[in-house]
Amino acid sequence: YCIIGYSTVQSKLSEGAYYALKKGLERKEAITEFKEETTLNRIEFYEQVTVSKLIAESLKSKNVVPFFQPIYDKDGKIRKYETLMRIKRGNDIITPGVFLPIAKKINKYKELEKELIDQAFKLVAERKINVSVNLSVSDVVSSEMRNFILEEIQKYDIGKYIIFEIVEDEDITQADAMLDFVKKAKAYGIRIAIDDFGSGFSNFTHILKMNPDYLKIDGSIIKDIVSDERSQAMLKAIVNFASELKLKTIAEFIHNKETYDYCRNNGVDEFQGFFLSEPKTMQNHDEYEKMIENQKKVEDLTKAITNLSAVC
Repeated sequence: YCIIGYSTVQSKLSEGAYYALKKGLERKEAITEFKEETTLNRIEFYEQVTVSKLIAESLKSKNVVPFFQPIYDKDGKIRKYETLMRIKRGNDIITPGVFLPIAKKINKYKELEKELIDQAFKLVAERKINVSVNLSVSDVVSSEMRNFILEEIQKYDIGKYIIFEIVEDEDITQADAMLDFVKKAKAYGIRIAIDDFGSGFSNFTHILKMNPDYLKIDGSIIKDIVSDERSQAMLKAIVNFASELKLKTIAEFIHNKETYDYCRNNGVDEFQGFFLSEPKTMQNHDEYEKMIENQKKVEDLTKAITNLSAVC
């Protein structure tokens, strides 16, 4: 389809046309005109233009980078990493809240997503680690994105290492396309997680048809789990439901020890959150693991020396 924005104000041809185009995208109107009486929010316009340039430059310079947040099991071992999108600008790391809403408005979201997925999949192929990737409903039902994702999986031969996190959504009008994608993905050995589970809407029949491997419990339930009885009841129900269907549960938003202990003691299988580890580049994770390993060696050596001294 085509959306056109244009300006009839001589002094504001460029910025007016851009503003009209933005409004046309928001309203899904084919043609939008910027007139003299139109109010132009200059701050909003400046932000849109600045972020649009940032996105274009980042795609060109390959500065769209994957960050990874570990997901741990009950024994404290890393089972997988969630892939998260960031933009690197000099020494600054820019989070998706800054650029994704505008990327979707200017039709650059798919390009960003493709760049992220390609980099993440290359790393998986090199390291043979389990990685989860977030997919929206629009990703799943878009033939362009579906084909790209499955071609990447086939190219790198990494299906058994990949988990797709699909957001639970009230809009299941594209259920057939989604189920078709899930079926094809599973044929490559890919696992499926229902993301933000329990956030409000749950079509259990639809979920059963998707045959997921994980239920990722929404952070709105986990954040107050220690003190809120309703959240506790919901957690218990989700854990029981998952247990009956032999699904693994993942609690996100583990932000302190009390929350971690409560979820761990009440049947949750895996855990993710800033209390355990913040998102980092894989290189930073490697450096952190080496530091921990060196600390353990020092501790073991100190104990050995102490024991030897005691014997002597």
